Amino acid sequence: MQSLLRQRGQALRDRIEQLARDPGLAHEAWKRLHPDDRTAVLHRMRQLFGDAFADEFLAIATSGKAQRDVIYWPAGTGPSDEQLRALGYRRGGREITGSGWIEVEVWVHPNGKLLRRGLAEQSIGTAPGDSPPPNLTPEQERALEWMERMREANDQVGDQCGDAVFDASAAEDAMNDFMTARMHLQMLRNQHVDMSAIDAGFWQQFEREEDENALMRKPCCEQEPDNLSFRCPIDQVKPRWPRRP
Repeated sequence: MQSLLRQRGQALRDRIEQLARDPGLAHEAWKRLHPDDRTAVLHRMRQLFGDAFADEFLAIATSGKAQRDVIYWPAGTGPSDEQLRALGYRRGGREITGSGWIEVEVWVHPNGKLLRRGLAEQSIGTAPGDSPPPNLTPEQERALEWMERMREANDQVGDQCGDAVFDASAAEDAMNDFMTARMHLQMLRNQHVDMSAIDAGFWQQFEREEDENALMRKPCCEQEPDNLSFRCPIDQVKPRWPRRP
């Protein structure tokens, strides 16, 4: 396997940066990375979060005891910055979630946990006089979190199934992550969780992710057509349930 750093392209350099900033993703990719790329990720992680953070990450990656959990705290709740640092977290930056409704502060841990804490109660793009977005219910918060996990898992399925060096175990793990997120979202949809005020196309995006997964996992089915983890025997590109308006 060639080192990513020996290949040209900004996208590949961006991948190293992405892994360094998200220990959870780095843990998932660690066994498949070229030794040079592991060195590059650790070097960048030291620059971002310090030697102690990177050393703990490496020890956990070596032991295989990572925890890919995502935690969300609404604005004004949860541990203080000092408490998070004492627990081993480091500030990872800010993101906009829920189609621009919520600005969150991201904290990462060497074991792979990721914590998002709301910073603003209204949309970043809200103009003076506009109505602020509605307060999120616990079900809506879970829907947003599982949608993000579903997208991340779908990306991993595409990476694994399209990799020139096919790793069935890693591809199965990615597909299992996708199916877990899909199951939770389907349960929320069956409970008629209304996402229209947050993202009018939320459930349509859910369907698009499902359809895209059918295409992404196709190379895996070509490699192992009888592997139930890839849903090969029932593989269909067409939707598996009626579309909702």
